[in-house]
Amino acid sequence: MAAKRYDAIVLGADIEGLAASCTLAAAGKKVALVDGRGTPGGLASRVAVGDGFHAPGLALEGSLARLDLLAGCGVAVDTAGAPGLHTLDPRGATLAPRLSEGSRSWTSDLVPLLTDWLAAPPPEIARPGPGDLVGLARFGLRLRRLGRRDLPELLRVATLPAWDWLADLTSEGAKAALVAPTLRAGVVGPRAAGTSGLLLLQALLRGREPAGGLAALRDALVARAEASGVSLEPARGPSSILVEAGRVAGVQLEDGETLSAPVVLSAFDPAHTLLDLVDPRFIERAVERELQGWRRGGSCAVVLLALRELPELASGGAVPDRFVTATDLTQLERAADALKYGSLPEAPWYDARVWSGAPFAPAGGATLVVHIHGVGRGLRMDAADARASVRARLLTDLEVLLPGLEAALVHDEVLLPVDLEERFGLAGGHLFGGELALDQLWITRPSLELSRYRTPIEGLWLGGPGSHPGGPFHGGAGILAGRAVLGER
Repeated sequence: MAAKRYDAIVLGADIEGLAASCTLAAAGKKVALVDGRGTPGGLASRVAVGDGFHAPGLALEGSLARLDLLAGCGVAVDTAGAPGLHTLDPRGATLAPRLSEGSRSWTSDLVPLLTDWLAAPPPEIARPGPGDLVGLARFGLRLRRLGRRDLPELLRVATLPAWDWLADLTSEGAKAALVAPTLRAGVVGPRAAGTSGLLLLQALLRGREPAGGLAALRDALVARAEASGVSLEPARGPSSILVEAGRVAGVQLEDGETLSAPVVLSAFDPAHTLLDLVDPRFIERAVERELQGWRRGGSCAVVLLALRELPELASGGAVPDRFVTATDLTQLERAADALKYGSLPEAPWYDARVWSGAPFAPAGGATLVVHIHGVGRGLRMDAADARASVRARLLTDLEVLLPGLEAALVHDEVLLPVDLEERFGLAGGHLFGGELALDQLWITRPSLELSRYRTPIEGLWLGGPGSHPGGPFHGGAGILAGRAVLGER
């Protein structure tokens, strides 16, 4: 039987793969999207938590999703304001300050610059063309326009530990709340160099989020892909990427069928794509070495809780929709230390999102998604024992803050990084497709050789969360990779 022919095959039906498929289909390309996990969505998949409860994805927020880029290929979703982040302790809930308040008001001038930075592919550094040089010159000029005071301050802050940059804030809880969401992207604590830069990047670019969570964005992308004629094959995974005479020829599926196409765009992990799916004969040793150093081991466990009713705070009052339980930066640092030794943190902290009422839970109930930093992919203990320990400690700690939580608990599930990898296809169990660190951003994501989405194999492209701009900026890599393919061909 002759192989089915397409203009492009996209591997991976997560947000990035769906975004890339929509981009290519909008340009009139005949596209097949294959995955192997059964249901499109990945991190944005709806997760049932007992009878009548579900979480709209595993992410705590969608306020970094690149809705501006997605709108360009016809994907539109209703949006809502992201809930304010609160610190929670037995005394009550306190709204965390915004980064732009007080002495850091200058940072608001960076928003247009950073927004444009996320919306453009990285320049070619090794062999820059005229367009790359012009783009770099324009970017440098915009940086210079920040002025003699703000530009040096930006360069200083970008490499500082968050611990040092926030030293003048008087509230330890406020410091912890500002830094905590940033740490889920890596394996370090607030004393690590560059954590201020990551804090700055994510805090300034948060905007409105898809109403109903990332699952709503997933639904809009699937609907757009279907309307554009994309052949969705989420239950059929690839066994290999076919290469003939140094260029892509198509994909061999696990069931033995061959799909033919001159373009394959992979939203899978870059190391998995090039080291597992491609014949080693076609991968240069230098590229192999770079990918072997690509860090994507997960650093968070995710716990899902279904509650028949949402208790009040220990101090009285309603539970905020988004809260962090860290009390100070020292607690964040010590939790990160557990990752170094493959142990569970002695004093864990929790970053949680509350999804109340319909459609997430029956009337009066709620579904909680809780991230626990410091629970790594390299955990040196039995997985079942680790799940039991994580569950027991979480329920004990939350019962202090939300008395009656255990009595209201209907169902719960603990997902370690190994579970996130096996069940949702998150490489290494990392929520964002690979660490966000100074050496894994922009022109080095996932490496200097591969940062422009193009690989050394003609016709093979990368466009998953392991490519610029990275995991939490949902949709960005898929759109930019799709555009790169269209510009190339």
